[in-house]
Amino acid sequence: MAGYLDIAAHFRNRIASGALAPGQRLPTLREVMAEFDVAQQTAGRAYKVLKAEGLTKATTGGGTVVADPASAIDARVRGWAATGRALSADESSEIVEIGTVSADEPVATRLEVEPGSQVFVRRRVVSRGGVPAHLTSSYYLAEVVAATPELAEPTSTGGSRELAAQRLGARQDRVLEEVTSR
Repeated sequence: MAGYLDIAAHFRNRIASGALAPGQRLPTLREVMAEFDVAQQTAGRAYKVLKAEGLTKATTGGGTVVADPASAIDARVRGWAATGRALSADESSEIVEIGTVSADEPVATRLEVEPGSQVFVRRRVVSRGGVPAHLTSSYYLAEVVAATPELAEPTSTGGSRELAAQRLGARQDRVLEEVTSR
């Protein structure tokens, strides 16, 4: 009987090999349960791992699909490189919370720390045309904040990842992207 990490590895390998392409639907949880002879909780945990790694995303009515690597975050990175600003012309960002929290499982997986580890969080409201569009949360390891003390300040350009990458000389690419609005 396979464990959730085995199932996640199976689909991770299929995505990496191109057998599952961006936008392609993964099997339903019921199909995964039958194929791997596991409980729904095990199949669900495997899919949560894939989502936390940024490999898949949930769709409305379409199930779980392979995520497109050309994400909104990639567009922001390109904008930062070209203009020094990651937000588009009609967007603004307001920091509403800065502090330290315990990493839940998806955050811990992306940052490669143990669940419950203390990580730094910055939450912001992004507005378009002066109207709030979504709330985002960014989580950082202590060494990233130490190298980029601006992260502890309530100022936002939408380019904190890029600034941290410059300071550390390394890409800040362990991103879990999930943007919602209501």
